[in-house]
Amino acid sequence: MCAIIGYLGKHIDQDAFNRARDTLSSRGPDDAGSFFHAEDKVALGNRRLSIIDLSSTGHQPMISHDNRYVITFNGEIFIYIELKKELQDYPFRSSSDTEVLLAAFSRWGKDCLHKLNGQFAFAVYDTEKRELFCARDHVGIKPFFYTGIRGAFAFASEIKALLAFGAKAQPNDKIIQEYLRYGLYDHSAETFFDGIRSLPAGYYLTYKDGRIFVRQYWDLARLSDKSPEVISDNEAAEHLRTLIEDAIRLQFRSDVPIGISLSSGLDSAALYYFSKKIYPADLRLFTAGIMDKDFNECAILKERLSKSEQKLWHTSSFVPKQVFQYAEEFLTIQDQPYGGMSCLNIFNLYKEINGKTDVKVIIEGQGMDELLAGYPHYVSNQNSEARLQLPRPFSSKLLNDQYQDIKFIKIPRTLRYKDHLSMAFSKEVRVPFLDKRIVEFCFGLPEHLKIQNGLQKFILREALRPYLPDAMRENPKVIFTAFQTSWFRKYFVGEVHALLNSESFKSRPYFDHEVTKRRIDDFFRGEGDNSFFLWQLINLEMWLRRFID
Repeated sequence: MCAIIGYLGKHIDQDAFNRARDTLSSRGPDDAGSFFHAEDKVALGNRRLSIIDLSSTGHQPMISHDNRYVITFNGEIFIYIELKKELQDYPFRSSSDTEVLLAAFSRWGKDCLHKLNGQFAFAVYDTEKRELFCARDHVGIKPFFYTGIRGAFAFASEIKALLAFGAKAQPNDKIIQEYLRYGLYDHSAETFFDGIRSLPAGYYLTYKDGRIFVRQYWDLARLSDKSPEVISDNEAAEHLRTLIEDAIRLQFRSDVPIGISLSSGLDSAALYYFSKKIYPADLRLFTAGIMDKDFNECAILKERLSKSEQKLWHTSSFVPKQVFQYAEEFLTIQDQPYGGMSCLNIFNLYKEINGKTDVKVIIEGQGMDELLAGYPHYVSNQNSEARLQLPRPFSSKLLNDQYQDIKFIKIPRTLRYKDHLSMAFSKEVRVPFLDKRIVEFCFGLPEHLKIQNGLQKFILREALRPYLPDAMRENPKVIFTAFQTSWFRKYFVGEVHALLNSESFKSRPYFDHEVTKRRIDDFFRGEGDNSFFLWQLINLEMWLRRFID
């Protein structure tokens, strides 16, 4: 896990480049490196967080044995041991997954992407072709941003590094309007910064002679929604168990301590019990606690854990005063506006993990709600966030709703804030349920295996039958993170009105200020729930002050 940065096409100020690289030092506190090719006007940089092969042989940027290719890589290739066997004629000099990826690209070029199982963003410079190749993983777990700076091409793991190297901080009015009108963000290759783009999940990019080409190599839309293969409930459950167990087995590969972040929901239960089966040693457990009895999951989890497990279980305590205490710092970490207060709760958890434990890798359970139709809107026929004309490539309404959540709505925003936040504390987050094999299998299942007899995520419940009692497996989804409505009304009336009355806010061209005031007054009178809209206003205003003004 690392930070990457690059610049091609113009004379390079090496000191300025290294300073921009080092704005990402929290993503890679263990090592730093840069590669410069003066003739080709190429610079590649890396900040390393050592997870696999902690020795100096994993130093990046890494050069191939024949000196043709140079790679800077962020992420993990979970099947690096298996791939290394396929590439045994390559003269490996390390035990790192970086070198395996470099060897794979040397052998197969862009076709190596179809062999990879991991979470990654990387760039390889070909010194013979004078061409840069960049790619992002299938689901978009690791970030990749790019732009033009002084007529040259630049990329980095986070936008802040591009800004530090000279990218202009100009607001993207189109994205801001889509954020305010539809509640959408991270749904597009465009960012909140005009001219700075994100490489979409499942895409690769080439840069040569001043020209950029972006191509897709993987997309769920290519799955057919025609008559699915006949598969029984038992067969589907068994296959899902096999996939989950293998994904967890692969993602427990690490040369540093690992922990698991849990909630009280079904997905966390699945993650926990499958992990115990694969990794029977004591598991380090973490939960983001909320100091509000109506929204705290810790009591439920405590009932489920044994006395011995509770000794290895750490819970954070998020309190109202920390919302605005953390908000500006969190925004600086994110680079762009983000979701609601629940994000700050996770910030509090990671902060405590960093301060009180030696855990470097955190396993989390994102993905099953989107893959197996676990959210209420899949059955309520409502998805207010999808009012923008996003792609709907399937004949099935459910598949289209899921596709939008995976590709444009829920998964992209979650992955961005989790990546930036965890790396701010030098932690690697892994999400085994977003293993591409699980994504493809679950997404393509017949609808009756996702929702059956009123139970959402039906096939996951069946897969858990050997591990969980029926009462736990059949519990409906409970939303514990929706505390911001209550907290806004109890604690933050003054902060909201102070923002609305500020001169900077009144000067913004993005709002009808009279309508905005009425909506907020209605909210504080208890008429409807505009808490997300409130957070949008606060978040956007803070972002404009931090990055634009």
